[in-house]
Amino acid sequence: MLFKATVAASETYNTALEQHLRDSLGVRFAERAAGDTKLRPVREIDGVDPALNRRWSARRASIESRRGELAGQFQRDHGRPPTPVEMLHLAQQATLETRNAKHEPRTLTEQRSSWRNEAAQVLSGPQAVDAMVETALHPTKRAGERIDTAWVAAAADRVLAAMEAHRSTWQIWHVRAEAQRQIRAANLTTNKPEQLVDLLVAEVLNTRSIQLTSTDDTIVEPVPLRRSDGSSVYTVAAPTSTPRGGSSTPSSGSSTRPDITTV
Repeated sequence: MLFKATVAASETYNTALEQHLRDSLGVRFAERAAGDTKLRPVREIDGVDPALNRRWSARRASIESRRGELAGQFQRDHGRPPTPVEMLHLAQQATLETRNAKHEPRTLTEQRSSWRNEAAQVLSGPQAVDAMVETALHPTKRAGERIDTAWVAAAADRVLAAMEAHRSTWQIWHVRAEAQRQIRAANLTTNKPEQLVDLLVAEVLNTRSIQLTSTDDTIVEPVPLRRSDGSSVYTVAAPTSTPRGGSSTPSSGSSTRPDITTV
């Protein structure tokens, strides 16, 4: 269950982080197209100079460069390209080989000073850093989208389109992760994002998808093997779980969530 929920949990964290920074600092996030069209766009704080992103992503660039060198050497040695598993091992090797030595412990003040000095070097002076920070903390105000039935319907369509574009069947975790992305992309100011996510998930699964596998295995557990709400102890507990023998659509917490596809 934890493995299945990993991506959805990550997207939930990203949504909460964006909302916290927006509410506490006043920043706004915007999408930056990924270099690989197969990857999801990266969301970053609007107003931060891309040169700084590249400067502080140098570690990733060095890893990718070394991994390419190792993959080329592997091909020369074995006469074939590395398999996905072998590429993973090469990436791990590249990560270790390019790791810099750890610096001495720093206080928060010292670390902030170090970051500021690096930023000043990249942006040609501390005044440029101050101007960038001012721009990032005071973005141009934009009217938020109105959340109504029309917005929910349109957002559910976008979630469904994303499901169809990336997979032939999907489970609740896939839909929940995409719903989180849609809410962030709309820059909504709602203070109840999880309720909106639940609404989108229900809209996509209940009205825009069909169930491919049955969840009713006709097994009826005796009372000692049922919870107080009537659900089986062999399913993952959830506040909204449906007792076995009830609806054929399991709850979001069910470990037997079936694959579903579009109507």
